[in-house]
Amino acid sequence: MINGILKKIALVDLIGLSVVSLILQFNDSFILIILQRFVLCFTFGYLMIGFKVLITEVANPLHRGKILFGFLNISIVGVLIYRYWYGSFEINIAELDITYAHLQIPYFILPLLILLVIKYLPGSRINESRNALTFSYFFKPIRKKLLLAMIVLAILLSFANSQLFFLMLLQKSIDVQRNYIDTISLAIWLVAAITGVLSIDYFGRKGLLQFGMIALMIFAAIIIVVSLVANSPMVVWVSICLYYFLSIYTITTTATIIILEYLPNAIRGRGMILFALICWVPNTINNAAIYPSIFDSEYLVYIVSITSLVVLITSYFLFENRLVETKKMSLDKIETAIIDQWDSEK
Repeated sequence: MINGILKKIALVDLIGLSVVSLILQFNDSFILIILQRFVLCFTFGYLMIGFKVLITEVANPLHRGKILFGFLNISIVGVLIYRYWYGSFEINIAELDITYAHLQIPYFILPLLILLVIKYLPGSRINESRNALTFSYFFKPIRKKLLLAMIVLAILLSFANSQLFFLMLLQKSIDVQRNYIDTISLAIWLVAAITGVLSIDYFGRKGLLQFGMIALMIFAAIIIVVSLVANSPMVVWVSICLYYFLSIYTITTTATIIILEYLPNAIRGRGMILFALICWVPNTINNAAIYPSIFDSEYLVYIVSITSLVVLITSYFLFENRLVETKKMSLDKIETAIIDQWDSEK
């Protein structure tokens, strides 16, 4: 996937994105806008998956965890730059005389810069198979467990680690302004990302995920009990901040790294596409149905905390003794270790 196909698709797609974005400056018709949005979404989708797979395959096993942890949280750099720019110049976009096309001006140059990055990236160490595996591969006996792991992690990521849910809890639990909430959540994200980069190759993926699930169960229970008994907004707020930190540090990124390393070499790219599709289902249910229906509920804290607690407990027992530690292991050794352990469970 990575050596040849990704670079060929990137060449055509990124140049196409640049050209369409340029044409938009002279003719911002609805059809062109839809075309540009489609190309833009496709670009970010396959590049994010492609780069995740590429980094997994080219990184030194001794440092692969910290490299992936850093890459998967690199978007915080853009958020920090945006907040600094927005805060420094205090621009009110609503008062500016700009069109949708004007907002796409950066896409003239960015695609060409990405092409330069791709050009100088090393090729994957994994030999590409001409007989590419299909999705039916995941329904073979030994791989059904991998598919189950992907489903459980997707549910865990959505219902026990939803940034949207816990930002909402922060807003409900203490009387603070929205800009302070954003700053606090951003600071927590930054600290969690740095902590993860420094420690994931020391504690390991299995140890970090299991510790995270146990710690989050405790904090979810604390939030429920304190809300029922003590009715202390400050204690609830602090507990939620700690939950938010631990969820980013131990689950959000670690779960993705686990899937990247567990997937067999021959189908890692397609496997990550399948994982993204699986994650889309609970995220859509969460954001489109559950979140709007409970946003104004007086039982908001209880609903979110109890849901998280149930998902965490279920996930912990499903993964108990089934996770394989992968830190500092080559991808070939990981694949062999997973097959050996899961075969022994029959």
